Amino acid sequence: MNCVNQKINIIITRIINPYMHLNILAEFIAEQLKNRISFRKARKKAIELTEQTDTKGIQGRVPLQTIRANIDYCSYTVKTIYGVLGKFFWIFIDED
Repeated sequence: MNCVNQKINIIITRIINPYMHLNILAEFIAEQLKNRISFRKARKKAIELTEQTDTKGIQGRVPLQTIRANIDYCSYTVKTIYGVLGKFFWIFIDED
């Protein structure tokens, strides 16, 4: 990489509701599972954190059949000492 005399611009923005973004929530749950915390406790904590934001539902009320619903989806792979886990997440943000 030849970047001797090149300028790099880095822009840092603050996320107001970090647990409303699924990538951050997936990384949080992945770290919990890597630290050998039970998945039920990690799931409960994630549900509590997302209910504090303006989401309509993470586990209960997720209308997957409605086209107009604003649903965020993320898949995340977790490597633990027991093997590889694949996790899928849906958050129901708002219905237009």
